[in-house]
Amino acid sequence: MATIAGAVVELQDRQYQADDDPTAASARIDARAALQTARSAVDRLRRPTEDQRRASYLLILFEPRR
Repeated sequence: MATIAGAVVELQDRQYQADDDPTAASARIDARAALQTARSAVDRLRRPTEDQRRASYLLILFEPRR
């Protein structure tokens, strides 16, 4: 899950950078790398490991400790 969260943050940072500076042209290779990061994150969400599934269930069932 941490890997997926990291990918989301990375993609959001790239989006914000593009939004803030529309004149900054990304190289095609950068765009392909971002696309691969997004696809990888989606694949991991679709196929969680047993530990990730268990952790998700626990978060749904129980409130986090404070």
